[in-house]
Amino acid sequence: AAAAVAAAAPAGPGPLIDYSKPGILNYDKFDKIAEQESDDWDDMEGNRRQGITNERDIWKATEDYQREEAERKLRKMQEDVMFRRQAEEEKEKALCTQVPNKWNGAKTKLYEFRQHIINMEVYVNMSNTGIPPPWTAKNIKVDLQKDRVRAVYKKGRMVYPIISGEFCRGRTIIVSESYWVLETDPDGVFQLVLRKAEEGLWTQFLMGDPGIDISKIHGANDAYELQTEIEEKFNLTTRRQVEFFTTQMEDPGD
Repeated sequence: AAAAVAAAAPAGPGPLIDYSKPGILNYDKFDKIAEQESDDWDDMEGNRRQGITNERDIWKATEDYQREEAERKLRKMQEDVMFRRQAEEEKEKALCTQVPNKWNGAKTKLYEFRQHIINMEVYVNMSNTGIPPPWTAKNIKVDLQKDRVRAVYKKGRMVYPIISGEFCRGRTIIVSESYWVLETDPDGVFQLVLRKAEEGLWTQFLMGDPGIDISKIHGANDAYELQTEIEEKFNLTTRRQVEFFTTQMEDPGD
C-alpha cells in the first residue's frame, strides 16, 4: 500500500542539472520552477541571457561578481579615508594662520611654543591652568609618548590637567631625548623640551590648536639662536633636576 501511495504522488521538477549530460543545466526543469515564481528561475534566466550554460561558468561568474564587489567596496573605503583626511587637513590649515614669532612659534590661550628644526619647546604658565598655587614638581605626572603628551597635577585627591593632546599631524618625538621641568622662579611655568624625530618645522604643537603659517618664516637665524638657547637651558635645567632629586632623596617629605 505504501508503495502504491508513493507511486501516486506527483513527480517534482527533478534535479537542476541533467547528469545524463555532465555539466549541462537542464533548462526544461526550470520551466516548471518558473510556474512557482522561484528565485532560482530569475537567476537561471539571468544566466541564460549572459550565455552561462554550465556549472563551471556559474562558479566563474560568481567569483567575478564577488571580486568586483570587493574591489568596489575597497575603492569606496579608500575614497572615504581620503575625503576625511582632506577635510581634517583643511580644518588644520584654517587653524594655522598666525604669523610666526621670532622663535618660529605662537601663543595659544594655554601655552606658548617655540621651535627649531630639531627641537620643540613649550611653556605652560601654571596660572593659566586653573590649578591653585603653590606648585611643586613632585606633584606633576607626565606621560610622554612619541606622538602625544599628557601632563596632570595631583593635589590630594584632586587631579588637574595641565596639557594633553596629540602632536602636530604626522609628527613624532624621541622620548628618551625629551624632558620636562617646572620653573618656579619667578612664576610657575611648566616647560617641555622635545627632540623631534625628524628635522623640520611644525605648523602647530597639538592637533586642533592654533598654529603658524610656516611659509611666513623669514630665514633661519632665529631658529639657530633658539637652538643655542635650548641647549643652554638643557644644561641649566638638568643641573636643577639633579639638585631637586638629590634634595628629595635626602628629605622626601610627605
